[in-house]
Amino acid sequence: MTYSKVSIIVPIYKVEEFLDQCFAALDSQTYPDLEIILVDDGSPDNCGARCDEYAKGKENVRVIHQKNQGLSAARNNAVKVAEGDYIVFVDSDDFFTSDYVQYLAELVLKNDADMAIAAYKMCGPDVDYKTVNEEKDVKIMDAAETMEIMCYGHTFSSHAWAKIYKKEMLLSYPYPDGKLYEDVATTHKIVGDCERIVFGNKIVYYWVQRQGSITHMPVNEKQLYGVQATKNQLEYVKNRFPSAIPAAEFRCAAKLVDFSTKYVLNPSDKEIFKFLRSEMKQYIKSVCKNPKNTILFKIRCISLYLGYIPNYLVSHAYALLKKI
Repeated sequence: MTYSKVSIIVPIYKVEEFLDQCFAALDSQTYPDLEIILVDDGSPDNCGARCDEYAKGKENVRVIHQKNQGLSAARNNAVKVAEGDYIVFVDSDDFFTSDYVQYLAELVLKNDADMAIAAYKMCGPDVDYKTVNEEKDVKIMDAAETMEIMCYGHTFSSHAWAKIYKKEMLLSYPYPDGKLYEDVATTHKIVGDCERIVFGNKIVYYWVQRQGSITHMPVNEKQLYGVQATKNQLEYVKNRFPSAIPAAEFRCAAKLVDFSTKYVLNPSDKEIFKFLRSEMKQYIKSVCKNPKNTILFKIRCISLYLGYIPNYLVSHAYALLKKI
């Protein structure tokens, strides 16, 4: 097959302890025409110097140093200068296999697709990510089917990584500066412009769950942008892909119950819980009527709808169930 140049973009901020594993994974990539762009987002530690050291003598590696602007700006700025026809993202504290780029590139090129998605695994920091996972199947989808599956999030999600994009798509839909959940705000727009999307069910990316990460932060006003992002996604789906509306409503409700669970485990501003409960009122009927939603998920939604004490009890039971 004819290989197109792929740029792999790595935003870097306060992850010095994880750079050795990240650089090793980058060095192990088997794809033959690869550009590596490291973005030092004004990291206050030694990350910038480590990136410069790694890039020495490597013609296909470049380092961008910028004032701290956040994850969105780091990605957007790298996309603008990328030489690749296609773009792949990684987070510097995650794991990815040596065929990560190769697998995604071959999916998109062999299947003449606009975008390709690979399987990922959520894991702890001690996972053996080198375990071989044989591909089970390859699925060709249109935008509507992709949107529905992505909103339910059981097979793949809206995360920027574990996907390969045409560069022009990312230029058309940059990530919103200074916002958390920037991928929720953006990926559906890219999907909506695709005619042909391919999914390969092989795990090539490991999303590492670490204490102190954005995913595990207590709920605050900045995090609540995630609620607005899912609402914007729902409005987009209503206008473009009506068949995916129940899935987009699920995504809105899922964000609310996720935040409500974090809230009761780390209580803060009472107005935050009132806001989450108020938002749930507009989705509770559709969520409960949707046969694709599990009984457990419906119980979590109902507990938030009923108020703080039911939500407190259900959230603690759910947290215990996850540990078990």
